[in-house]
Amino acid sequence: MYFNGVKVQLMDFSRNPFDVEVFIPTERKICGEIKTASMIDLAAMKIYATMYRKKWKDAVDLYFIMKKEKISFFDILTRAKNIFKSLYREEASLETILEDDWDLSEKVEYVDDFSLSDKKIRNFLIKKVKEHLAVLGNDVK
Repeated sequence: MYFNGVKVQLMDFSRNPFDVEVFIPTERKICGEIKTASMIDLAAMKIYATMYRKKWKDAVDLYFIMKKEKISFFDILTRAKNIFKSLYREEASLETILEDDWDLSEKVEYVDDFSLSDKKIRNFLIKKVKEHLAVLGNDVK
């Protein structure tokens, strides 16, 4: 579905094979009427998605959420753990970013003709993972 030219996906995390209760608040409203998750919750859903799919669009969304909304990588990881509980495996998300083997099958269309090089986004995300691992005492070269 598209909304104002932006592709929108509706997700239902309430059903999962592990019977883990997942609740994502939808207190934020866009266009005055459509309820949606907060930006940090959207980012948590994006980092969670990297465990199961390696869509480049998720990497781009994470980049812009961190840059424009000033949400830290640590806060996104923490929120993903809080929302998805035992369903979320942080190490799997971090590995996806470090492997840098993204699925480029869906073309990313930038809003307002604002685009960056893929390399800049990749380097930013890899740097964030390495900084996070360094804080944990796990240096990666």
